Amino acid sequence: MSADLLIGIITAVTILFLIYTVIKDLHFVYVIYAVFLSSLSLFLIRSFLMGLSPGRAFLKSFDPIFLFFVAMIAYSLYKNKKE
Repeated sequence: MSADLLIGIITAVTILFLIYTVIKDLHFVYVIYAVFLSSLSLFLIRSFLMGLSPGRAFLKSFDPIFLFFVAMIAYSLYKNKKE
């Protein structure tokens, strides 16, 4: 399995899980775990399978943290609108 394909699958599963947690109104802590585990697995793939340096792999992999903050803001707006 190609490293790029594996990265795409992990990203898609994480996004689907984020959507699922919003729809099912689960605890927000699951979103934090999902984003962290996704970023960690992307870091490991980029570092070991793709051969990037650890610093460069870290910067590329933990960029979804920005997506996490956007999702957190959207979720809080959704909850406020729902109430």
